[in-house]
Amino acid sequence: MPKMISNVVGKVSNISLAHESGLMALHEAIVNSLQAIEAGQKRETTLKGEILIEVRRDELAPLNVDGLKPIRDVVITDNGIGFTVKNYESFQTADSTYKQNLGGKGIGRFLWLKVFEHAEIRSVFKDLKDQQLYNRSFSFNLNDKDPIADKRRVPLINGDARPTGSSIKLCNLRPEYADPFTSSLEELADAIIEHHIHFLVDGNCPTIILREADTDSSTHQYNLNNRFWNEFLLDRDANSIALGSGHHAYIFELAFLKIKNEGRKTRHAILYSANRRVVLSHPLGPLIPDLIKPLQLINGPMFDVLVLVSGSYLDQHVNGERTRLNIPVKKATTKLGRPALTLDEIEEEVVQQTNEHLAEFLVDIRQEKHAQIRQFVVDSAPQYRSLLNYTDRLDKIKPGLTGDKLDIELHKIRNELVVETKQELGRILDASDALAPNTEDFTRDLNKLMGRINDVNQTNLVDYVVQRKMILMLFERVLKIGANNAHEYEERIHNIIFPMDKDSDQVQYKDHNLWLIDERLAYHNFLRSDQPLTTNDKNSPRPDIVVGFERNLLYTDREEAPYDSFTIIEFKRPMRDDYGKEDDPIAQVQRYLAYIQTGEATTNDDRPINPTGAKFYCYIICDLTKKIRNFAKDRGFTESRDGEGYFWYNPNYHAYFELISFAKLVKDSKQRNQILFDKLGIGHA
Repeated sequence: MPKMISNVVGKVSNISLAHESGLMALHEAIVNSLQAIEAGQKRETTLKGEILIEVRRDELAPLNVDGLKPIRDVVITDNGIGFTVKNYESFQTADSTYKQNLGGKGIGRFLWLKVFEHAEIRSVFKDLKDQQLYNRSFSFNLNDKDPIADKRRVPLINGDARPTGSSIKLCNLRPEYADPFTSSLEELADAIIEHHIHFLVDGNCPTIILREADTDSSTHQYNLNNRFWNEFLLDRDANSIALGSGHHAYIFELAFLKIKNEGRKTRHAILYSANRRVVLSHPLGPLIPDLIKPLQLINGPMFDVLVLVSGSYLDQHVNGERTRLNIPVKKATTKLGRPALTLDEIEEEVVQQTNEHLAEFLVDIRQEKHAQIRQFVVDSAPQYRSLLNYTDRLDKIKPGLTGDKLDIELHKIRNELVVETKQELGRILDASDALAPNTEDFTRDLNKLMGRINDVNQTNLVDYVVQRKMILMLFERVLKIGANNAHEYEERIHNIIFPMDKDSDQVQYKDHNLWLIDERLAYHNFLRSDQPLTTNDKNSPRPDIVVGFERNLLYTDREEAPYDSFTIIEFKRPMRDDYGKEDDPIAQVQRYLAYIQTGEATTNDDRPINPTGAKFYCYIICDLTKKIRNFAKDRGFTESRDGEGYFWYNPNYHAYFELISFAKLVKDSKQRNQILFDKLGIGHA
């Protein structure tokens, strides 16, 4: 008879088992009983299998927060084949392959010693050689010298004949694994049901009773079969899927289980089963966002759905402790160069099948969600209107989101479309040499891509228009806010139009709002804000700055010298009326003109600016206070028809001047953009 290898302590120490997974020791003992009963039924087809799981709590321990004493011992008794000669030999052989065809890993019993201090085994079995019944007993300890102790094998006399079977007592739960066992009997029953659901869903599953003795010597118990069929399972359906190809194709069985929900927390999930044990549980909510609450049978109870996934591929790739699957999550390639089937691929197909299976129960939820999204887009986010056609992507949005969160999800979808469109465009361009432009495939792909491009561009254009309206609203609000800190107030206004102390090499087109003044200002070649007119000369002319607000913007529309034109924009603090002679903004701008026309000014890269023959356009943005109006009239400026501005041409500088009030700046910009706002139906600006 083989002897147990001596390094049991090392074997147990090398087992990786998280503290929250301590129930695996109990689950392995239950599976041993299930397999023993299956073996017994092969000998006696009329055998009705029974398994009794007795929980014994530590009566000397204090009560926990739930008023329960912690579990100390668990006894699992069955009427299976018992510890036969072969079973016992296998038990004594580390990493035994005796039950390999049943999915046995040869380490289940070592999990007992990982979670409990020791185990006591009592068994009645029939020896096929002499057809005699024997009583076998021993203890299993975490001890290298004698891990199997107190061994006894006693023949039963005729008057002492008893049914075959085994009793395994797992003794003295280790403190580090106490948490999963510190629960009510009902919670423990449900945990056992979920892990062994593959056995329970089979009508031939042995009767499994979970019991504990109460303090008054009465007993409290659950028939797990009855609980599963009468209190849990409402309905079941099955399907199968094939993944992979050729010799590497695998069949997966799917069992859709509708589990009654009577006010409990929603628990829709995919259960990955290997060797008829649940190994992984993945929530379905993140995968099918519409599963945010229990579903309801027509005129019936509420339910959760559990999708039980099984197949040889999972059986072959489960780890020894049955706590994970040794398959890649993402797409990968094996060392032999063959693509390995991934958990993501399996999950994707399972989710698709589940979506189809639950379609009738999700109709109302999805219709309500799509109506909410459509209303949000119409009322608040027209930039996403073209996304309403992508119902498959909208299906992935969780129902009941607030406006802010819904905006984020729609923005993600739009970005996904942008990336996919770019990738598809690259693919079509790469394939264009191989595909003649008049082929059906090329035409079909091109038409599909053009539709996608139109949707993406519409979304971007609407974003741009909506942004303009928001900037106008912000600009008006800032103008109305009276600020105690004038410097801060002035910076806000200036930075809305163009960031201070920046140039065109630092600020992208989308990050400034020069369109508020003139649309043409977007098409410049170099631009400078609040910087010396000569790049490396800090003493070169600057605007006369009052508390950090009076700033200058220099603009030109050609990169090569000589330049065609320049635009100078001068801002003045709103409602300022304390101008002295030196503060006259018209005079200030003329000084800048004079300096530029001397040829001393430079570009951002310190190249000289040749002003020969250039035209100058000068905008002074300010409130038309009494002093400003006097400055304009003294120089012969012409007042605009609306009274909110002045214009003048100075032939000495070849310069056109325009004085624009803040009110006129906003009003004119609104008028230029109103047609866009009207087309989008986003209201009067």
